[in-house]
Amino acid sequence: MPLLKLNPVWGSKTRILSETLLDFWDFEQLGIKTIWEKYGVKGQGVNVFVLDTGIDSTNISFANHSITAKSFVENETPEDVHGHGTWCCGKINADKVGIAPECHLFSAKVMDASGYGSDSDINKALTWALENNPQIISMSLGGYNLDKEQEKLCAKIFENGGIVLAAAGNEKTDEKTYPAAFKNVLAITAIDQEGNKADFNNYGQHVAVAAPGVACYSTILNNQFRKMSGTSMATPVTAGLIALGISYILKKKQKYGIHERDLIIQALEKSAVDLGEPGFDIYYGFGGINGLGFMEHIDQD
Repeated sequence: MPLLKLNPVWGSKTRILSETLLDFWDFEQLGIKTIWEKYGVKGQGVNVFVLDTGIDSTNISFANHSITAKSFVENETPEDVHGHGTWCCGKINADKVGIAPECHLFSAKVMDASGYGSDSDINKALTWALENNPQIISMSLGGYNLDKEQEKLCAKIFENGGIVLAAAGNEKTDEKTYPAAFKNVLAITAIDQEGNKADFNNYGQHVAVAAPGVACYSTILNNQFRKMSGTSMATPVTAGLIALGISYILKKKQKYGIHERDLIIQALEKSAVDLGEPGFDIYYGFGGINGLGFMEHIDQD
């Protein structure tokens, strides 16, 4: 099977342990703490799957959190020895840096220590996800091979009410990468603190939205934090925000189905801040995600 690879652009290698030294510009831009306080949600009741290099389960930032981890890489445990998966999981679920720290996180290890994996392992993880009521699947990986089985699995997840997100890629090309370019997947690109597109972004008509993905902090191995950049980072940021929206719908309606899934996607697109050319464009999609605007759209339903 063709190999897929991660989509990281490693930023500053400064590693720090003090929360007071972390730069939470992504939280501030999206109004995450305001959302927590105003809507009373932190991801409760939401199943979020991260398909990546696994998770460092010994990291104190995940202590007492709701996490299920499984490896689909032959002869490897669910433990992360690369760091990329722990970063992505942390941005969604970890203390201090996680946008939806009370969601149930499912970590599916599909990439090895060098950051490579196969379509077949990813498909096994997607099948596992289908068996566990996935509301959100976040994949910061990609390749140029169009795998038909993977396309069908992503479509099936969508048909069942799930939302699949994938990193658009960091190779500055309009050549489609998968799973980001599948019809039923939201392709995410990265913006910086000023709302400018990252110069490494892939682009095209399949791009859905842009999210903070330049110099953002999250957890890595050995109880440390790292500032990283990439569409890999923008993807779990978006997944975390969507988890807050779904959690609020569950709190408000005590149900979540196809209608509510459509509401989430519409709210994400309609609330996006228009960037670049007016309207939808190939670099930003519908625009930069807007945390408070997103929640307001959902609250109006």
